[in-house]
Amino acid sequence: MARGQEAPIGTQITLPSGYVNEKTAEGEWKLVHRLVMERHLGRPLARHERVCFINKDADKANPTIDDLELRVIKKRTLAAKEKRVAAIKEELLQLLEDIDADTGS
Repeated sequence: MARGQEAPIGTQITLPSGYVNEKTAEGEWKLVHRLVMERHLGRPLARHERVCFINKDADKANPTIDDLELRVIKKRTLAAKEKRVAAIKEELLQLLEDIDADTGS
């Protein structure tokens, strides 16, 4: 696929971590192991649901439902994580503004 071209639905990209992203019909990129779990459940995953590999040696590029388990994060924990992410995002935005100001951009 040439640079700047739109990736077709079903395109898969292997990340440096070994996990694989796939382009969905909705135009989003999703991790393949999450798609496997969604297909197994017959529904999209909720924000507080995580899909984990049972065996750390499982093939991340070709996961099967037998390799995976669904974990539910407590909503309090999720809210706390989202708050931390928002704070970090704000800090990064401020740093970028400071860099732009320093470089005169």
